[in-house]
Amino acid sequence: MRKLLFILVFVLSSCGFKSLIIRNLDYYVASKISSKLALYSKQEKTLDVDVQTMLNNQNTRAKELIKVIDSINIEQPIQAQIQVFRKYYFLIATDISLIVSKHLATLDKKQTTEFLNNIRKENHEIEEQIAEFTLTKSYKFISRFIGSLTNSQRQLVESYKDYLKLRQVERHRRRIAAYAKMAEIFQSKTNIQVQFKKLFTSMNDPKQAPVITKNNAKIFELVEKLRQTLTPKQKKFFSEKRTEIKEMIDYFIKYKYD
Repeated sequence: MRKLLFILVFVLSSCGFKSLIIRNLDYYVASKISSKLALYSKQEKTLDVDVQTMLNNQNTRAKELIKVIDSINIEQPIQAQIQVFRKYYFLIATDISLIVSKHLATLDKKQTTEFLNNIRKENHEIEEQIAEFTLTKSYKFISRFIGSLTNSQRQLVESYKDYLKLRQVERHRRRIAAYAKMAEIFQSKTNIQVQFKKLFTSMNDPKQAPVITKNNAKIFELVEKLRQTLTPKQKKFFSEKRTEIKEMIDYFIKYKYD
């Protein structure tokens, strides 16, 4: 479900139609989960309620997140600030995974086969992307927060290409291991929801995530070097983007899903 979280971050950082996005956030999240799990209409109705409840219970966390975003100081080293933000990422990922665990336990044999086939297909697609790895997505992601990169900044990112590629390799490795474990859980046919909850909780535990690895240390190094090269125009862009995201979260806090 991490892909879903990345998509949500992308949406928050790229679109100004905050009221439209927030009002339909429950539908967006539920449809992504339903599509992944190949749910039937009756199961989708239960999922809709679960997602709405989960979103309505995020207000306290959302208020804390606004403070975290507001406290980001791009004039200071960024790694510790990113780690605080990551904590909220993992908390939200865990809440979504609990919903997914519940509904995975309701799948019949046909749905289970389709779900596993979808995961296997996605893993194959990631493998192909690794083989043809480019920095296009990296450039786009960075530009969402600071605007257009300078030539020297693009060259800086280019110098870290191997480390950025290794992140995808590591992601693929974790997904392959998760696929094998999920297939094993379905085959066991016992305590499926509990087993998936345990699996996803461990995957979303920051202590288990590859945060302190040589490769990720290099990624943090890249982010810090980029921070040090920000132009006045990019700093202004970041400030405006931060304001947009805070406004969206504030709108989310005030909105009730039903």
